[in-house]
Amino acid sequence: MGNNKNKVFEEEHDDNLERIIILEKENIFLQEQIADLNNKLKEEEKMKSHFLSNMMNEIVNPFASILGLSKNISKSDGQNIEKIKSMANMIFTEAFELDFQLKNIFAAAEIEAGEVQLQLSDFKIKSLIESSVDEVGLLSRRKVIDINIIYSKDIEAGSMFINDFAKMKLILVNLLSNAIKFGTPGVEIIIDVYLDAKEFVFKIKNYGKGIDKENLKNIFDRFKQIETTIHSLNTGHGLGLSIVKAYCDILNGKVAVESIKNEFVEFTVTIPEANNSGEEYFSSDIDLFEDEEEFF
Repeated sequence: MGNNKNKVFEEEHDDNLERIIILEKENIFLQEQIADLNNKLKEEEKMKSHFLSNMMNEIVNPFASILGLSKNISKSDGQNIEKIKSMANMIFTEAFELDFQLKNIFAAAEIEAGEVQLQLSDFKIKSLIESSVDEVGLLSRRKVIDINIIYSKDIEAGSMFINDFAKMKLILVNLLSNAIKFGTPGVEIIIDVYLDAKEFVFKIKNYGKGIDKENLKNIFDRFKQIETTIHSLNTGHGLGLSIVKAYCDILNGKVAVESIKNEFVEFTVTIPEANNSGEEYFSSDIDLFEDEEEFF
């Protein structure tokens, strides 16, 4: 009888010891998980702080330049017209950059708040592409980069499309701005545009530093701090590409990227035509950029 009790006691002791060992291992694992989570939270807070600092610079710097240049023009005696014209062009450049950054900031704020609303319109695909190219014309001319647009036959003939013109344009302008900023001066950017059934597809390819494979997965993260060769609208914080990805998702589309380091980067965006049944939409096929060249 005593032997049986001792045996039961030993078995219970062994079971308890085994449970303790398991619990200790689980406790160590949980502590490691908590420590890892704390490190990630600290890193995220650090990146968010850096992001906000960058965004402040993106607004304050061009605004300060505009104020300073405007003050210089107002004090000018009007004798040196060429100098005044040069300062006016610099103001235009800074104002364009500021306007572009604000559009992205407002877009990001709406996305973050979940308040993005679609405004459907029917428009010519060529008008969307060409107005987007016109908008980055100043950047491309300053870097001596031509933009070569290749249309499929149906788009060349004037194909219409229904979707959110403004959001699709911001996608295009962000990708084109990236392509110009990170492209090689004097080497053209290629835009390949076509329709695949009811899906609008465009590819934007530039030649330059490219993106290495380990960074490709991070390029759409607005807070991810990666090397400056990455294709982010504002070097280091990726706001532009995060908007591209978010807008593609909202429009039920997709964006993909392919790159070879020190050779090229190509973004492919696919957007399906919106279903306008039961929704009001309007025509936005208006050329707002036909007189742009007068300013340069």
